[in-house]
Amino acid sequence: MHNMLKELRRDKLAVIALVLLGVIFLMAIVGPYLAPFDPITQNLHERRLGPSLVHWLGTDEFGRDILSRLILGSRNTLFIGFLSVAIGLSIGCVLGVIAGYYGGFADSCIMRAMDLMLAYPYFLLALLIVATLGPGMTNSTIAIGIASVPTYSRVVRSSVMALKGSLLVKAEEALGATDWRIIILHVAPNVFAPVIVVATLGVASAVLGGAALGFLGLGAQPPTPEWGVMLSGGRSYLIDAPHIALAPGIALALLVVSCNLFGDTLRDILDPKLK
Repeated sequence: MHNMLKELRRDKLAVIALVLLGVIFLMAIVGPYLAPFDPITQNLHERRLGPSLVHWLGTDEFGRDILSRLILGSRNTLFIGFLSVAIGLSIGCVLGVIAGYYGGFADSCIMRAMDLMLAYPYFLLALLIVATLGPGMTNSTIAIGIASVPTYSRVVRSSVMALKGSLLVKAEEALGATDWRIIILHVAPNVFAPVIVVATLGVASAVLGGAALGFLGLGAQPPTPEWGVMLSGGRSYLIDAPHIALAPGIALALLVVSCNLFGDTLRDILDPKLK
């Protein structure tokens, strides 16, 4: 752990990414106490105002303070990103372990199902699921999580298959250890490194997917402050009031880039082949 932190400090981009992620997380945690205005209350007399000392990032098409909506929207955006990754990771890990460790018929059934899901582009599959479940932030989170299951299951399966033939596992089997004891005590800890890297990078994809669904009206529903919904509201005013879409667009870009940079750094640290 100490060596990992030491290597992280050496990478300037990773440090910047961590700082940005920390700021966004802090904004999400203490958002209600930081927001200068109610993010939902409309004021039609102050529509599309530019940045000023009163409204630092201006107001949107309904006169709502953009900074307040940006701060409160960070919580919903992170909720979609991390919960969808948790859903995909939990299901994908279970399926990947079963397929990789037991092989045979179970492996064939699970992997053919994953291949069928991978036949659809990631976002198109999420669209199909959320269209079936109905629009809403919770349903879009579930849809993105289910759409990401094949990615995690295949990563876990390949790692488990590589570990299954190791001397440690063979010795445990010879001593009469149960399959689940071997999986929990010996296989799972060794699968952690590649999975955590994929999950970190998956947060960026999940955040983008949630924002895209919100932009299309299938994710979080107005007047809920969410960065994709804010982008959708500002697209009609890109000429007259570009700040409406600019603020959530920049925030979304910073979050995604930070997740990708941090994920790349973790991959470089945890993958011994890259050392």
